[in-house]
Amino acid sequence: MKISVSPAFPLPLASALYAVETADGVWLCAYYGANRSVFDYLPQKGAELDEAKAGITFHTRQFIPKDQYQPALWEEFKKARLMTFKPA
Repeated sequence: MKISVSPAFPLPLASALYAVETADGVWLCAYYGANRSVFDYLPQKGAELDEAKAGITFHTRQFIPKDQYQPALWEEFKKARLMTFKPA
Protein backbone atom coordinates (compact mmCIF):
# COMPACT_ATOMS: atom_id res chain seq x y z
CA MET A 1 0.00 0.00 0.00
CA LYS A 2 1.24 3.49 -0.85
CA ILE A 3 -0.23 6.68 0.58
CA SER A 4 0.34 9.75 -1.54
CA VAL A 5 -0.54 13.36 -0.71
CA SER A 6 -0.77 16.34 -3.04
CA PRO A 7 -1.76 19.94 -2.22
CA ALA A 8 -3.99 19.87 -5.33
CA PHE A 9 -6.21 17.15 -3.84
CA PRO A 10 -8.12 17.49 -0.55
CA LEU A 11 -7.60 13.89 0.61
CA PRO A 12 -4.65 11.53 0.46
CA LEU A 13 -4.76 8.78 -2.16
CA ALA A 14 -4.48 5.20 -0.96
CA SER A 15 -3.21 2.91 -3.68
CA ALA A 16 -3.04 -0.75 -2.72
CA LEU A 17 -2.25 -3.87 -4.66
CA TYR A 18 -3.38 -7.28 -3.53
CA ALA A 19 -2.67 -10.79 -4.90
CA VAL A 20 -5.45 -13.27 -4.12
CA GLU A 21 -4.55 -16.90 -4.67
CA THR A 22 -7.34 -19.35 -5.51
CA ALA A 23 -7.35 -23.02 -6.45
CA ASP A 24 -7.36 -22.06 -10.14
CA GLY A 25 -4.83 -19.24 -10.13
CA VAL A 26 -4.03 -15.77 -8.83
CA TRP A 27 -6.14 -12.61 -9.01
CA LEU A 28 -4.02 -9.46 -9.15
CA CYS A 29 -6.15 -6.63 -7.74
CA ALA A 30 -5.77 -2.87 -7.35
CA TYR A 31 -7.68 -0.40 -5.19
CA TYR A 32 -7.52 3.39 -5.31
CA GLY A 33 -9.29 5.76 -2.97
CA ALA A 34 -9.10 8.05 0.02
CA ASN A 35 -10.07 5.45 2.62
CA ARG A 36 -7.00 3.41 3.49
CA SER A 37 -8.67 1.81 6.51
CA VAL A 38 -10.39 -0.74 4.24
CA PHE A 39 -7.08 -2.62 4.20
CA ASP A 40 -6.99 -3.06 7.97
CA TYR A 41 -9.57 -5.83 7.74
CA LEU A 42 -8.55 -7.70 4.59
CA PRO A 43 -7.59 -11.33 5.19
CA GLN A 44 -3.94 -12.25 5.16
CA LYS A 45 -2.16 -14.93 3.13
CA GLY A 46 -3.96 -18.26 3.14
CA ALA A 47 -7.36 -16.88 4.18
CA GLU A 48 -10.48 -16.77 2.04
CA LEU A 49 -11.43 -13.39 0.57
CA ASP A 50 -15.09 -12.60 0.02
CA GLU A 51 -15.02 -9.21 -1.69
CA ALA A 52 -18.68 -8.53 -0.83
CA LYS A 53 -18.07 -9.07 2.89
CA ALA A 54 -14.66 -7.35 2.94
CA GLY A 55 -16.20 -3.94 2.32
CA ILE A 56 -13.92 -3.21 -0.62
CA THR A 57 -14.37 -3.23 -4.37
CA PHE A 58 -11.19 -3.55 -6.38
CA HIS A 59 -10.89 -1.18 -9.33
CA THR A 60 -8.77 -3.58 -11.35
CA ARG A 61 -8.76 -7.38 -11.38
CA GLN A 62 -6.55 -9.53 -13.55
CA PHE A 63 -6.73 -13.35 -13.39
CA ILE A 64 -3.65 -15.46 -14.10
CA PRO A 65 -4.03 -19.26 -14.22
CA LYS A 66 -1.74 -21.18 -11.83
CA ASP A 67 0.27 -22.75 -14.65
CA GLN A 68 1.02 -19.31 -16.15
CA TYR A 69 1.74 -17.33 -12.96
CA GLN A 70 5.29 -16.12 -12.40
CA PRO A 71 6.63 -13.59 -9.86
CA ALA A 72 7.65 -11.35 -12.77
CA LEU A 73 3.94 -10.89 -13.64
CA TRP A 74 3.29 -9.59 -10.13
CA GLU A 75 6.23 -7.17 -10.46
CA GLU A 76 4.89 -5.90 -13.81
CA PHE A 77 1.42 -5.48 -12.30
CA LYS A 78 2.86 -3.46 -9.40
CA LYS A 79 4.84 -1.17 -11.69
CA ALA A 80 1.83 -0.56 -13.93
CA ARG A 81 -0.82 -0.14 -11.20
CA LEU A 82 0.78 1.50 -8.15
CA MET A 83 -0.50 5.05 -8.35
CA THR A 84 1.15 8.04 -6.71
CA PHE A 85 0.90 11.80 -7.12
CA LYS A 86 3.85 13.39 -8.84
CA PRO A 87 5.19 16.54 -7.16
CA ALA A 88 4.14 19.72 -8.95
